[in-house]
Amino acid sequence: MCPAYSRQSRGLVASEAMLDLSVLAQRHIGPVGVAVSGGGDSVAMLLSLSDWAQAHGIDLAVATVDHGLRDESAAEAVWVGDLCRRLGLPHRTLLWARDADTSGNLAEQARDARRVLLARWIAQQGGQTVLLGHTQDDVAETFLMRLARGSGLDGLSAMRPVHDREGVRWLRPLLNASRDDLRRYLRDRGQVWHDDPTNEDDSYTRARTRKALAVLRDLDIDSQRIARTAHRLSLNRDVLVRTTDQLAMSCLHQSKFGELVLSNATFRSAPEVLQERLLQQILQHFIGPTHPPRHTSIARLRSEITRGASMTLAGVQMRWTNAASYFYREASALPARANLSRASTLWDHRWTVAGGGNSASQIGPLGTEGLRQCGPRPQGLRASVAVGLPALWEGPKLVAAPFLSPYDGVVFRLRRFGVGAPH
Repeated sequence: MCPAYSRQSRGLVASEAMLDLSVLAQRHIGPVGVAVSGGGDSVAMLLSLSDWAQAHGIDLAVATVDHGLRDESAAEAVWVGDLCRRLGLPHRTLLWARDADTSGNLAEQARDARRVLLARWIAQQGGQTVLLGHTQDDVAETFLMRLARGSGLDGLSAMRPVHDREGVRWLRPLLNASRDDLRRYLRDRGQVWHDDPTNEDDSYTRARTRKALAVLRDLDIDSQRIARTAHRLSLNRDVLVRTTDQLAMSCLHQSKFGELVLSNATFRSAPEVLQERLLQQILQHFIGPTHPPRHTSIARLRSEITRGASMTLAGVQMRWTNAASYFYREASALPARANLSRASTLWDHRWTVAGGGNSASQIGPLGTEGLRQCGPRPQGLRASVAVGLPALWEGPKLVAAPFLSPYDGVVFRLRRFGVGAPH
């Protein structure tokens, strides 16, 4: 179902087929961020939201991420800024300072960088919500691209209209809107836009997928039908997520030191699909919201627990005993020392360090040297886990570490398993 729109109101109508923006009006804190690239999808979203926000007394803030990958990108960001000034909205261009030596999937790096830049920006504005312009066509294209890679249920499920990550609530209000309808809406308003030319470049997988969709229409396979299938799969995914959470509550314990302890007997009694989903969730608790290891690696980890063997995977050590399997951070995978940049610092995805820092302070792993400077270890804290604890350093001197070297004004908080965990 495509969004209806009214020429008289000159704005998209938030119908039942779209995200209910009235919820946003009740729950938002600070200004609502809108990510606008200058393409037709995000420009249509901006115009419709401008009308809606004015009617509901909502403050909007707009940001454009310039990845610096195309010569035209800087001018497009300036164009979005001009459009925002005409609408009476604040605009900011966010520049990606990419490491020239970085290798790997550039599109993936750009996507991750965009999310981090937007999260930091909206936090600076005093807000907690950012709207993204993904459409029904994006859902269908992503489905086909992941199908080609052999993805499972999670990969083939539709994008979530609402999800929390990086301390931000991300909303996608146009997932039921087609790209054609959005452009028709823009033409009716006399509004131009600037689509990314790489969308037509066959060297990019998404561009080839977009053209393949046009061919599939002869088989009655279009974006709307594919999006409906992806949505039905997402309902199945959500059931598995809830069931996996129930399994976690029955067989997983988190120690105050950050170690995750898995009851082998209860774990083994669960279906394999739930076992593997729980192991993936355990790994992502330690390594953060990055791409998890491949299914074959997680299946091997499950097999090692079943047969009774220890294993290291993706920077996480699993120590097997007859009664339980213990998961903790691999010391060599921990982040190196870094300067404290804020009063509160998130370290290694799980620990928040607040207070006690100065210009000479650094946050990093306790390590064997820090452990040597500490007193006796508390009961239950093994050395292999202790060396992976966060520590506040001033040069070679250990200032503070949780449980081992307390210091007035320094607070270490451990994120509980499952809180903010990506599903």
